[in-house]
Amino acid sequence: MFVTGCSVVRCNANDRDDTARFTPTGCPATASAINPGGQVTINVTFSPTVCGDSRACLVVAVNDPRGAQVTSQLNGTGGGAAIARLTLEGGASALEFGPVNATPKPRKTRKQPSRTFTVENAGCEQLTVSVASILRTGPDVNNGKITNRDDRNLFPVVLVNADGTEIPVPASVAIAPARSATFRVRFNPVIPPVAPDSGGLSAQQVLPDEVTSVLTLNQSAGPSLTVNLAGSVSTPLRLIDPDNPRRSPLVTLARSGSQLIVEFSTFDSNQDVSRASYQFLDSAGRNVDQAFVIDLAQAISQRNLARGQSFRVTQRFTQGVDSLSINSVRVTVSDGEASETATSGPLRSN
Repeated sequence: MFVTGCSVVRCNANDRDDTARFTPTGCPATASAINPGGQVTINVTFSPTVCGDSRACLVVAVNDPRGAQVTSQLNGTGGGAAIARLTLEGGASALEFGPVNATPKPRKTRKQPSRTFTVENAGCEQLTVSVASILRTGPDVNNGKITNRDDRNLFPVVLVNADGTEIPVPASVAIAPARSATFRVRFNPVIPPVAPDSGGLSAQQVLPDEVTSVLTLNQSAGPSLTVNLAGSVSTPLRLIDPDNPRRSPLVTLARSGSQLIVEFSTFDSNQDVSRASYQFLDSAGRNVDQAFVIDLAQAISQRNLARGQSFRVTQRFTQGVDSLSINSVRVTVSDGEASETATSGPLRSN
């Protein structure tokens, strides 16, 4: 008897096509004789690409007058642990946002720029994932100025349903085999109030022009997954209320003995504030003498602030300010991109 070839086919016409998952080896390439009592060994390798059962038939062509082929059914079961595959929007290596203007209060959700990432379960058991943390990275973390790295407020995350609606991320997200879960990350930069010091800061107290964080996902199938986040914040300075940036900018003017003391606060994401102009005014709003222009760059640099940390400026005047007509002061602060102006309330005495 001669073996003239072999192939893997569907056992029935209505079967799913599983033939590619079974690979025969040892099948003669040309007609091969089998002597009486002899045999030909054909090995079949099963390589599952789907979970669950697969079936096909091995057909061996022979010149046996009792039948032109020998058919053997092949069965295999694909299994294995869950396998997590992480994909960022656009195939990027990080989710990037901006540049975006920092605002005194959080933007409405629909106005916050967003990016997505997807976790696919390429295995055969249920996969569970959870958002473990979103932590600030960068120079001011490395040098110890930022000690509380929690960045969930800057980069809020939601789970996206199949219909596009969003829900808060549950404590754990279950992903069935061959299914995926999509998460949306938003960027919501809010102007921080003035912190009492330049060390021991929380991430919420520091908003630099280039801010980076890492989102960590715990998973049931292996090591944690990480998503790099990068936000760009616009750099023009803003005059602010030091305790609550939602309120109007606050400038104060006080007399202490022979001194006039002016205080204001500012946020500047790239911290390149260069100078301040102080124009004293009388009760009618008219200029009292010429404005004082003070260079601030060196003084701010010496304070060793974290980049993107809001700060207060206190300026004392002892000469040329003894006029009894001074009632308020108009402060104009400038950096490399813009300037802002605010006026104090009436002079008060300490």
